[in-house]
Amino acid sequence: MSLADALVNTPQDERGGEIAIRGFEYQRCWAIDELLNRHKNNETYVFIPEYHDDILILDSSTSPNKAIFAQVKTRDSHWTITPLLKAEKDGKLSFISKLFKHKQDFSAYQTELAFITNALFKFFDKYEFNGDELNKSDKEKILAAIKKQLPKDATPDLSSLKFKTSKLSLLDYDSHLVGKTFEYLEDTNDAEFINAPALKKTLVDLFEKKTRVSSREISSFDELIEKKGISNELIAKVIDKIKHHKSSIPDWEGVLLLLSSLNKTDFEKLILKGKYDILLINLKNINSIEYKFYNQYKKTLTEKPLDILKIPKIINDITKRIESGDNDFSQLLDDGFKYIISCCAMIEKLSEIEAKNE
Repeated sequence: MSLADALVNTPQDERGGEIAIRGFEYQRCWAIDELLNRHKNNETYVFIPEYHDDILILDSSTSPNKAIFAQVKTRDSHWTITPLLKAEKDGKLSFISKLFKHKQDFSAYQTELAFITNALFKFFDKYEFNGDELNKSDKEKILAAIKKQLPKDATPDLSSLKFKTSKLSLLDYDSHLVGKTFEYLEDTNDAEFINAPALKKTLVDLFEKKTRVSSREISSFDELIEKKGISNELIAKVIDKIKHHKSSIPDWEGVLLLLSSLNKTDFEKLILKGKYDILLINLKNINSIEYKFYNQYKKTLTEKPLDILKIPKIINDITKRIESGDNDFSQLLDDGFKYIISCCAMIEKLSEIEAKNE
């Protein structure tokens, strides 16, 4: 049986997080930060939230060979060995034993275990280390706890267990993640095209959507990837979509030519230039009202043939039609913004028609 099939067919332990909250915010933020680091390095990956553990990370969306089971936990004070090894009274495994349960369940495959937290580890003076680096006494405590809670695990391999203190602050992890997102955009030269808070929100929403999918809805590996997986291919599509939208927006010179043909005065052009400059910034945010209106306008333009002799009437008619279907546009966008957006969408449509005729 392949790892892909084993992941779907192996029964999961109780996933309280999936049922109750479907992912903690810190867990999501850590996963997004880790995902961006891997994406920046052009790695192949799939992140699957709340499946077998807090985060499951695979090395392929088609035929995975390696699985990383990660628990992401927060704490207000330092970690000692005891709470990591303590089993619950109702029979639930301790944090560490639960990780090694995955080793049992997937013993025929390459697996790694990770315990991620915001807090420091009092028993070891490093931010990141493996279980086999611990002193003899602590290793013996871990091994004894695992053998007691998992009697079948005779020889736990502590080298496969990684402890890591995340750099994401517990006090302000949301803002910290915006900073991490901006660093990614700077490192990949995408800051010009993509707004960091907007990309961060897009990724958070994506993780939340995937987290809310119940494991009961999964019957095959393909379904697992489609419904709960966040792969490097999916993130590439999200980023490319944002970049393409930015690159397709006409420059001011093109907008100015259209405004002149529409007999706008120099003063009107000056006012609209200010709207245009702000629009360029806000369109980086795919969650903005400007982005939504722009795409709705372009969609409406494609619904019937465009008569270039009636552009002023078409601009007004489409604006009114869109406003009638969504009050947010009339309440949140002033007439100047709606007009400059309609002009940009019109130029983009005319450019597409010209390209097809060449």
